[in-house]
Amino acid sequence: MVLYNGLIKLEYNPATDILETSMPDASHFTLPEVRLCLDVIISHIRNYHISKALFDSRHTQLDMGENEDEYKAMAAQFGKELMGTHIRKIARLSLTDKNREEQGKKLQQTTKQAIDIRTFYDYSEAIQWLEKE
Repeated sequence: MVLYNGLIKLEYNPATDILETSMPDASHFTLPEVRLCLDVIISHIRNYHISKALFDSRHTQLDMGENEDEYKAMAAQFGKELMGTHIRKIARLSLTDKNREEQGKKLQQTTKQAIDIRTFYDYSEAIQWLEKE
């Protein structure tokens, strides 16, 4: 079922308790728009008590430029907010982009005590991992 369809799309399967979303392409959005996308994700995870999520960042471009510190702070804040939800497992779909992988690793470090986060390059593998209890 589609929970949200705006700047990003959130799809939720209650049978598996998995939320799927494509992470926002920050190159097309302003900082406030990226923050709004992250806030939408957090609010839906909280409101639906979601415990598993698939974040697809395969098509996300991130050119932080002069806003690098703001993006890093936003990513750290997103990680902290995730820890205040019911989320316990996150699968990240990613391409082999070293810069983006560094950002993903920082999110993992921020949340590693409370949330199991793994990076996948294949959608089916990610879903299978999320579906395992």
